[in-house]
Amino acid sequence: MLITDVYSFGSLRLLEESSKEGNMVLTGLLAEAEVFNRNNRRYPYGVLSKEVNRLQESIKGRKLIGELDHPSSPTVNLKNAACVITELYMDGNKVLGNVELLNTPAGKVAQDLVNDGIVFGMSSRATGTLIPLAEGMTEVGDNLMVVCWDIVADPSCVGANPTLSESKCILESVEYGERFIKYREEQVYIHFLREALRDIKK
Repeated sequence: MLITDVYSFGSLRLLEESSKEGNMVLTGLLAEAEVFNRNNRRYPYGVLSKEVNRLQESIKGRKLIGELDHPSSPTVNLKNAACVITELYMDGNKVLGNVELLNTPAGKVAQDLVNDGIVFGMSSRATGTLIPLAEGMTEVGDNLMVVCWDIVADPSCVGANPTLSESKCILESVEYGERFIKYREEQVYIHFLREALRDIKK
């Protein structure tokens, strides 16, 4: 099951120097420890710092790849690859990093959004356990395994915050993912409906 949290990309900035591949690179905040986020969820410092250390080998191998839009699966779909994390480090309680936008179709969409001044979000995708605290608050367990960061349209992750037992892993973003899939299906339907109406008018 998946744990996801979204951070606004508005705080990120374009690096003056691009990557060695000539791709656009952004830098900024990707996660934060020891504070309750919009999902009433807290990441302990030790849990996040352990993941940052673990992911360094993946970063060196350019394997920490994210998608455009928010899937409801822990598997990265390479046909939707839009970015790769090229640097990740702790600065106090904050996880900062560099995000290279790829020259893939999805990555070029993200580059166009940046060029047009569009603010989007970066969503961490991870598996793990949520430990219930008081008044609907939860804390991420020490079995957290970060999969990647994805580029998403909505900078605030809206959804239920279920109370779960310590022994269960949860798919926290299923509701978000299902709403997104439904939205895309509706957009496809509207597109073909418009095409059909154009054909009728002809």
